[in-house]
Amino acid sequence: MQLPLELRRPSRPALAKAFVIHLDAPKRVTDGLRKVGWHSGFCRDDETGYDKGLISICSDFPDKESRLQALATAIRTLQNEAEAIHHGVAVIWHPEIEADMVRAATTSTVIAITSKTIREAAEQWDEIKSQFYRLPV
Repeated sequence: MQLPLELRRPSRPALAKAFVIHLDAPKRVTDGLRKVGWHSGFCRDDETGYDKGLISICSDFPDKESRLQALATAIRTLQNEAEAIHHGVAVIWHPEIEADMVRAATTSTVIAITSKTIREAAEQWDEIKSQFYRLPV
C-alpha cells in the first residue's frame, strides 16, 4: 500500500550529495571516522593515508583553474561512492587543499571540521546533520 499523494513529501537530498566535509585532523582521526561513513577515498597512500587522487591533484595540476576542475571531479567521485556507504559523506582530507578551494570546486555545502579527536569531529557532524534533518521540505 502506498501513501496517498497529498500526504507525500518530496524526498530530501542524500547527505552524500548535499555536503562535503573538509577535514583538518590527524590521520588516526580520519581512520576512525571512515568506520562511520566519512569517505575520503578507496585508493589511499599506504604511508600518509591521503587519497591518491588528491595527491595527484596537488602534484600534477599546478595552476589554480585546472586544479579546481580536477578537484571538482574528485569530489563528485567521492560523493557518488559515499552514496553507497551507510551514513556516507565525502571528505576532503589533504594538507594542501583548503576549505575555500573545496567551496570553489563544488556546489554542495562544504563543512569545515577541525578536530584532534574522533568524538569531537563526530559531534560537529552530528550537529550539522540534525539541523539538516530539521529543515522543512
